[in-house]
Order: sequence, then C-alpha cells, then structure tokens
Amino acid sequence: MQSGWPASSSACGPSRPWPREPAAVLGAPYVPPGRGGPVILVRVASRSPGLWVAVELVLDPLTARLSGQSGPQVDVALLDGQGQIVVGGDVGLVDPSAYRAFLGRTRADGIRYNLDDGRRVLSSSSPVQRAGWTVVVAEPDEVSTAATRDIRDRTTFVAVVASALSLVLGVLFSRRLSGPVIDLKDAALAVAEGELGRRVRPTGGDEITELAQAFNFMSQSLARNAQEISAQRDEIEAFNRVLQERVEARTLELRQTQDRLVQSARLAAVGELGAGMAHELNNPVAGILGMVQVLLRRRSDGAEQPMLRTIEELAVRCKDIVGRLVGLSQGTLEGPDAPTAEVGPIDLDALLDNALALVAGPLRQRGLGVQRAGLRGLVVQGDRAELLRALAQVLLSLRAAARQGGTLVIQLGLRDEDVLCELILDAPVIDVGGDDWMASGLGFWAARHTLARHRGHLGEPDGPPASGRATWTVALPRA
Repeated sequence: MQSGWPASSSACGPSRPWPREPAAVLGAPYVPPGRGGPVILVRVASRSPGLWVAVELVLDPLTARLSGQSGPQVDVALLDGQGQIVVGGDVGLVDPSAYRAFLGRTRADGIRYNLDDGRRVLSSSSPVQRAGWTVVVAEPDEVSTAATRDIRDRTTFVAVVASALSLVLGVLFSRRLSGPVIDLKDAALAVAEGELGRRVRPTGGDEITELAQAFNFMSQSLARNAQEISAQRDEIEAFNRVLQERVEARTLELRQTQDRLVQSARLAAVGELGAGMAHELNNPVAGILGMVQVLLRRRSDGAEQPMLRTIEELAVRCKDIVGRLVGLSQGTLEGPDAPTAEVGPIDLDALLDNALALVAGPLRQRGLGVQRAGLRGLVVQGDRAELLRALAQVLLSLRAAARQGGTLVIQLGLRDEDVLCELILDAPVIDVGGDDWMASGLGFWAARHTLARHRGHLGEPDGPPASGRATWTVALPRA
C-alpha cells in the first residue's frame, strides 16, 4: 500500500513540527486484487505528532456518476496527475496525451485531436482543486458542430429564398425602369466618349425624370466647360511657344557669350604665359643656335658633326615652340571653327609617309618599328602643312610613351563621314602621358588644337594600359 503514497511520505511519517491544522494527502488510484473498480488512499494527519490516519476510498459512486453522464456520443473521464484514466472513458473518445499540458493546473476549452480511427474529437477539461486530477468531457467534432451546421443550413435556405424573391421583384420592377435607364446609360457612354452636350428626353414625373433632367444639365455644363478649357489651353500653348522661343534665343546668346568669355580667359592666360616664356627663352635659344651653327662651320668634317646637327635641330624646335607661344600670346591661333589657310583634299597615305619620314630618326633611336594596315587611297580635307605638323607631334609623343621600343601599327579606316587613323602602340612598357627630351613640349595639346580646327579630334587612352597595348585615334573629315 505504501506505493500509493507520495515519494516524500511513509505509513507513520517522520517526526516533523506540529501542523497548524489537519492536512490530507491523496495517493495514486489503483485497483486492488479481486475488485472491479479503483480505490484511492487518503492520508490524514492526526492530532498526535508524527501520526497519520490512512483511509481507503472506493470510487464506485464516482464511476457510476461519470458513466451516467456519458453516452454514445459523449465520453466523460477523470485523469490523475500523471495523465492516466482513473474512472470513465468507456466510450473511447478521451486521449490522455492531449491534456498533459493542462493536468491539474488550468481549465481548457476547445481541445481538438484525431483518434487512431480518424475521428475528429472536440473536448474540454477542468482541474479538480487540491487533488491534481482533471475532469475531461469529449465528443465527436461532428456532434459538437451539428448545431452550427443546422444554423448554416437554415441561413443558406433563407438566403436562397430571399434571393429568389428579390430576383422576382427586381424583374417585375425593372420592366418599368429599363427603358429610361437604358437611355441614360447610352447617353452617359456617349458623354464619356467625348460627345459633350448629349441630352435625354425626360418622361413621367418620378425620380427617373429628375435624374434625366439632372443629367441634361450636367452634360450641357460639361460642354461649356470643355469649350472654355480648350480656348484657355490654346492661349497657354501659344504663350508657351513664344516663351520657349525667347528662352532658347536668350540661352543661346548667353551660351555664346560664356564660350567667348571662357575662350578669352584661356587665351589671355596662355598668352601671358607664352609672352613670359618667349621673353625668357628666346635669347638663350638664339644664342645656343648661333653657337652651334658656328661650331658646325668650324668642324664640318669632325666626329662631333652628328651631335652638333642634333643640337641644332633641337634648338630650332625650341625656337619653333617659342614662336608658337608668341603667336598664341598675340592671338594668332584661332578657335576650332576658324578657317584654315590652305584647305583642300589631301592624300592621307602621302601625308603619313611625310610625317613618318620627319620622325624616322627618333623612332629608330627608340627601337620603335612601324607597320601600316587598313584601307588605302583615303582622302581628307584640311591644310597639309598644319596636319603634317600635328601628325608628327603625335608620333613623337608616342615615341616618348614607348619606353622600351616595340611596334607602332597605323590602321586606316572609315567611320560614318570621318576617316580614322588608329595608332596602336604595342610595347613592353607604355607610359601614357609621358615625355622625354625628344618630345616637342606642346605635344598632344598642339595636335588636338590643330585637329579641332579641321573639325576632327584626337582620342587618347583613359589611363595606363593593362596589357602593354594602347590605342590613339585621329579622326578627320572625309573629302
């Protein structure tokens, strides 16, 4: 019998302080041998310290009570604190595992679960105070929702009857309204499509007639408003056109003025720089050139003759650069739209041959080979002397960019109305934007300025090439 008591107690109980009031402890229900129903032990503290009185309670009345409340579609059961069925549950609708979270602690309603046979069960549970038990009432979900289904069926029936009645009344009433309503519908569609001012004929003296009169008034008002809006829109569009023409003219005038101011500022700055440099460099360069020419006459057949010729050539180039700066400071270099001196058709192949002949020496000194490819017989429009000088300046700048020799491929082709001359530099090391003592100083700037005057342009690489190959593009108008 001791197995029915809690683990912390025994038959006599250990010595403990005198309780303030008698206490009772329920044991676990069990079925004694030879008995068909469960019993439960109740331990009650006596007045004597450390003594308890054990009473065995028979649960037959509770079993009969719960069985009387059960039925074919309702199952009532009593669960102990471990979730075991103590009494009841004869119908087989109670699943103790569904109530483990609520045993002896809280009331739960609307618990749904499925039985092994597939039936859906709806149940509720309520704890028994101070006993740790739980009373469970369960019934099939189809039984619990029978009233709801009945209400739903009745509601559906009433709705169907009401719909049928409304349909009949609507058909009877529509015979009287269909004609005027159709006229109003057609007139409304016509107004929506732009037929403003459309009218319908009012008939009778009911609300439909008032609606027709209101529609006619609305249609006439829309027509008047549309005419007024159209007239105002025409006035606004005319004003906008005049205003746009004035704004465009004023904007063009301001842009041209700004361009002239920017160009004047640039020319003034470069001219001031050129005048200063020309003043400082002209005399030393003239002196160097004069002394070199004297040495050339004295040593006309000496070993220093090639070196002196090179010095003379470089001094002449310096003098040419100083002369260009002086010309820029005096305003002799015009803008991109200024006409050239001797404009005419030029054979591009011959022009390239002359430019390569001028820079053949510097290219050989750097070990830079030249290859020609692409179309032949192309003709461009421009001044031969200026274009020759611009191509020579570009080739010398490419010679400066190739630090360790390589190959320069000249590819000729067409693009729209322009002739393209692609200068492809393939070298171990390419220094984009680099310069050396053989470069002409102004380099790409002077060439770009000359090409712009001929309605062309010079395209350069954006930055250092990653593969040892870079392309410069010279575009000129086709003759």
